[in-house]
Amino acid sequence: MFRVLPVLAGFVALLLASESHPQEPPPAAPVAIEGALPVALRERESFEVALKVSGGKAPFAWRISEGALPEGVVLHSRTGLLHGAARQRGRYRFTVEARDANKTVVTRAFELSIAYKPSAGRRP
Repeated sequence: MFRVLPVLAGFVALLLASESHPQEPPPAAPVAIEGALPVALRERESFEVALKVSGGKAPFAWRISEGALPEGVVLHSRTGLLHGAARQRGRYRFTVEARDANKTVVTRAFELSIAYKPSAGRRP
């Protein structure tokens, strides 16, 4: 006669349950921030760049971790959308940080150059 001990029966049930419900592998850690900034921008010229993260687990939280954006340009903290129209010429260096749902962080340094844009002259 075959008899299953209670401890062994629980182990078999646990083994069967884990085999019938395989777990998904965890998402890969964020690898890089992707996206290219415009090369030749002028003052008050609007632009829009959607930054993306390769890898990681959504949702992502975006922020500027070093440096500063030009006045008139913003980074959307939930979407990674960098957009606006810089109000002053200059060279702006900043680092973008993306943090995934697992609190893993990836960063990327950017430089945005804004050239002078002459004002339109008045016509008589």
